[in-house]
Amino acid sequence: PDIVRIESWAAKVHKHLSDPAAYNEFYRTLQSSVPTEERLFGGTEGKGEQPLALPRAAVMVEWLARNRPSAVVLDIGCFDGPTGVTLLRYLPGIRYIGVDPDPLARARLREHAEKFVDDGAARIAALHVASTSDDLSAFAPPGGADAVVFSEVIEHVPDPVYVLKKLLALVRPDGWLFVTTPWCAYDKGRPFEVEKRDPRGHVRAYTPRALAATIEAAGGRLVNLVKHFGPLTPLGDTAFAI
Repeated sequence: PDIVRIESWAAKVHKHLSDPAAYNEFYRTLQSSVPTEERLFGGTEGKGEQPLALPRAAVMVEWLARNRPSAVVLDIGCFDGPTGVTLLRYLPGIRYIGVDPDPLARARLREHAEKFVDDGAARIAALHVASTSDDLSAFAPPGGADAVVFSEVIEHVPDPVYVLKKLLALVRPDGWLFVTTPWCAYDKGRPFEVEKRDPRGHVRAYTPRALAATIEAAGGRLVNLVKHFGPLTPLGDTAFAI
């Protein structure tokens, strides 16, 4: 019975991925059910010392602060700021460019940057990408980004190798592509009640070995692998730095 339930759910995933119009429409109409203030700062006042998203972005913050304090950072799939607000808050010298297909998410990203980041409105450029097949070089010159962030997105895309190739082409020879994904799990580490899940969200679950193989297939080289456990993902996140 469990196999039948999983196969039935998987059929819905494959149907979603085979219909580009439905796929794009779904990712243009996403809305967050949890206020970003709570996800980032643990409370509606935004007074927390440690944003909840910081562990996911800690490797990025550390590397950029040490190597590229004035970096051009391209955040693909920025949503409403769970990673971008952390980067902007802790890296005052970067030029941050957020890309997301959801206009509401982009508007919220601006609002959260203005609320939680010093001079956030002047430092953020929220741009739009319609689908994964777009030419991403429109947002940064080829090889011109010091860092490209692809955080909690790769588990959603139809063709991850294609997308990673596009992103790698945007990174400077001495820059990094940061990729994070839920660690071998759907739905924030809660692989239960398959039939009740929306199959159009996470369309794959990566093990570290599988993601490393995907990176290599795209022509990348795995430089560092960090796994952390946090309050948002009980089974942990796997953060990859390329």
